Amino acid sequence: MAASTTTTLAGIIPELVGEVIYQLNQTVGILDCVRWVDTKGQPGVSYDFPVFSAVTSSSVYAKTEGTDYTTWVTTTNTAVTATVTEHTIPVFITDLAVMGAQGDLMQMVINLCVNAIRAKLEYDIVALFSGFNNAVAAAGTSLTIANITDAMRYLKDNNANMNNLVMVVSPKQFYGVNGAKGIAPLLKTDNVDAGTLGEEMKQKGFVVAPMGIPCLVSNEINEDVSSGGDALGCIMDRGALGLHSKGLVNIELQRDASNLGTELICSGLWSEVELVDGWGVEWLSDVS
Repeated sequence: MAASTTTTLAGIIPELVGEVIYQLNQTVGILDCVRWVDTKGQPGVSYDFPVFSAVTSSSVYAKTEGTDYTTWVTTTNTAVTATVTEHTIPVFITDLAVMGAQGDLMQMVINLCVNAIRAKLEYDIVALFSGFNNAVAAAGTSLTIANITDAMRYLKDNNANMNNLVMVVSPKQFYGVNGAKGIAPLLKTDNVDAGTLGEEMKQKGFVVAPMGIPCLVSNEINEDVSSGGDALGCIMDRGALGLHSKGLVNIELQRDASNLGTELICSGLWSEVELVDGWGVEWLSDVS
């Protein structure tokens, strides 16, 4: 395979970037859990997420004909600013490596970098879970159904959208450890998964949506918090956290003739912030 030249590099960048964006959109499930705004191509590195105070039922009046009400309902808008920072992976690919590869080495390396960018993005978002002030379960404590319902009650009390909830948990919090301590084992107690009804429940995604809440399993969640064998996930409204990006993945290639190779820089610009504390519940549970 011939080495890439400056001319051919300029031609393949759009194709590589197109493949990267497609791959990223297919794999970054965490984006469905946050308020995501991308401002690529727009000026500025900061974005203000508007967060409005709640307007409750007590603000609704039974109107009396001919009555001019002078008490007005007001709502405040507290902006939460997210300023993007750079996240980069530099890679140097030699011409000999390209010539000796049995496939498209450049694309394979880019795919590896994209997976790393995706993992870092997910890591940054799940790191915000520890900032929620309310929590269920605890260190050294196995998950119970009561923990989930307690979290749902708290979110309801704080005017979270109960039709827009999501769980984000670690693999051990979801699948369990030795048949215990996770969501799946918890929901399968008392032979609830046995028989015709149990099979129908499994086919309809009963386990992957406990209590009707979709569940995302993330490898980036710490499963040994403070070396105690506990994992830190969360249950939240999808509006609890915000993500501002200016292009989640950007690819740049530059020829280094004297070094007989190509410099590849894979970068992403984003910032993650907490928007509404009451819309998230930290979930710390034993997975040892």
